[in-house]
Amino acid sequence: MKQAILPALLVLVTGVSAAVAQTEPRLSGLVAQIEAQGYRVSEAELDAGLIEAKAITAEGLRVELRVDAATGRILRQRADD
Repeated sequence: MKQAILPALLVLVTGVSAAVAQTEPRLSGLVAQIEAQGYRVSEAELDAGLIEAKAITAEGLRVELRVDAATGRILRQRADD
């Protein structure tokens, strides 16, 4: 039984690692799109097709952004507390 669990666990961990590796380049490309719109991004997280990001505007204001990951369109901007 132990011999069957180890290969299954290895496949599961490898699959999760591959999914994370695919997300990172995509997130960095999306952050580049946000920065091209005049923001300096300090934190970003991709979840369910949305990017939640903390950024600084060209005017120096700290903001929280919600961005559509498919289009790069900023859906919401509000002052960061």
